Amino acid sequence: MIRSFDKYLQSLKPKYDDDIVDRCNYLLTNMMILICAITVAAKQYVGEPLQCWVPAEFQDSWEQYIENFCFIENTYFVPFADDIPMNATERNQHKIQYYQWIPFILILQALLFLLPRTIWTMFNWRTGLNIQTIVDAAILTRKVDKKRCLKQRTENREDSFAQAQQIAYVMDFNRRKNQCMKLLGKLIFTYK
Repeated sequence: MIRSFDKYLQSLKPKYDDDIVDRCNYLLTNMMILICAITVAAKQYVGEPLQCWVPAEFQDSWEQYIENFCFIENTYFVPFADDIPMNATERNQHKIQYYQWIPFILILQALLFLLPRTIWTMFNWRTGLNIQTIVDAAILTRKVDKKRCLKQRTENREDSFAQAQQIAYVMDFNRRKNQCMKLLGKLIFTYK
């Protein structure tokens, strides 16, 4: 019972076989886009999606009908200084057609940001290789290599220190030998 519970807890533990850029790509970006999509969808489908200018004598039901009509049929943009064009083709040139689709486009973008991670996980699962095990082994090898490297460095320093002591001993011997030779030379040449 405890083993199965432990396995369940291990499956809940996040498995990082990616880096921080990948996580930002499929987690943070995804969350921000979904929050924007929910906000826009709530405004469009729960609140009032847009405000159309209607004559003041229109009743509330007429105004609601016009706003629903404007939302379903596209609207067009006319600057304040210009007059509303009477020609339908001229109005269609300034049509705004995208605003109804913004929540759906944002959700599609969120799914597309999640797609590389899903494909990677699916291919990883189908190959039979467990990338997490490989990554853990690489981390362990790196730690072992670090310990071995420190041990090797310490041994090299000890060897270098021993060689430096031998060189210092030889140099000291040569210095003393030279002093003895000078002294011996002075003694021989002064007493002749």
